[in-house]
Amino acid sequence: FVFGTLSLVLILLVSLIIVITKSYLLPVRIVSTIGMVAWAAYVVYIKREERFPASPTLLPEDEIEIAKNFGVSTIEDAAYVADMSPDALLKLSASTKVADLRRLSDIALSGGACERILHVARRNSSRMSSEDVQRRRSSQISIQEEFPVPDFAWDKVRKGSYESSFDCINTAFNGHGGFGGSNEPSVDWMFSAMTNDRDDPIRIEAFGSFLGPMLVVSETYGMILEVVDNDESGRTNVAASCACYPPGTLDSDGSTMKAGGDRYHFGLATYGLAPTFTNKEITGEAFVQRLAAFKQDSEWDQRRKDYGEMWYIGLLGTHPKYQGNGYGRLLLDVVSNYAQETKHDCYLECSGPNIAFYKRCGYDVMWKNEITIHGDSIEIAGMVRKYQA
Repeated sequence: FVFGTLSLVLILLVSLIIVITKSYLLPVRIVSTIGMVAWAAYVVYIKREERFPASPTLLPEDEIEIAKNFGVSTIEDAAYVADMSPDALLKLSASTKVADLRRLSDIALSGGACERILHVARRNSSRMSSEDVQRRRSSQISIQEEFPVPDFAWDKVRKGSYESSFDCINTAFNGHGGFGGSNEPSVDWMFSAMTNDRDDPIRIEAFGSFLGPMLVVSETYGMILEVVDNDESGRTNVAASCACYPPGTLDSDGSTMKAGGDRYHFGLATYGLAPTFTNKEITGEAFVQRLAAFKQDSEWDQRRKDYGEMWYIGLLGTHPKYQGNGYGRLLLDVVSNYAQETKHDCYLECSGPNIAFYKRCGYDVMWKNEITIHGDSIEIAGMVRKYQA
């Protein structure tokens, strides 16, 4: 209204001057002068009021998505991991330039970022309230007591921990140590892009940093089962291990531990070593591409969330030295026994070459997905063992 009134007054004034002077020169000068003064006043006003934000304004969910790329949950923590100010990080994240996006990726996958993620994880875990710690311990104790080892397996199976199961799962999945046997095809597909030498210490460390937090979270929020056997010297070893989750114990997004969430930080802080598998300076570009495709194309978390409550088998591995003794099947039988008691299905994901084994154990394929990078493919399947009423 004000703008319209001023415009009308200005038009009438200019028209009156034209009628009186019978010339357009003076009105043009007046209008030009008014326009210049108005623009100058507007610029001064904008500068003084700081109407434009120093960095892009994002919705909370957008900030979380940016932070997840750095293994954290807030922009402030992401900026710390990236070693830059929050404003600089937001500007870089909002850019559409390929060079800026590439720089952002290189920063997130650097050695320095790995170390700073571990620092954030330790800091956030140390800030947990005593009530949260007690609640977590109570939940863990409750799961252990509610689901004892069934009678048919008591002489071979025991409840395990991430420390006792780590070497077994690490060796079973990566295939190092010269024991022969088979390893996990999906792990080999990813880490062979780094090196084909399974005994390479850097590859072993990188996979360990991927596996360690997962096992910590499995023990804390779910359950770890182990088969024990004696070697030639009579020493008791963990021959096979299974990390499983009772119904309702997965994270809110269907994952075992949400990226950048409290579970991941707790797992990382407890494991105690930086996640070197995210350090592109060590693993290389080809590995990073396969890891990203593996996570994105499979849509594991969303499929679990959509499926609803079930017994989820997150990890299952038999040490190469003990393969062929039926230990993997024995652990699956223990979990299916729990599932029968609670009247739930069992759910897992596996790579293509392992589908036949799980079918023999009573599982059916629910979905399949093929991931291809530069002509090299790996098949992933989701499999379910239905509750038998």
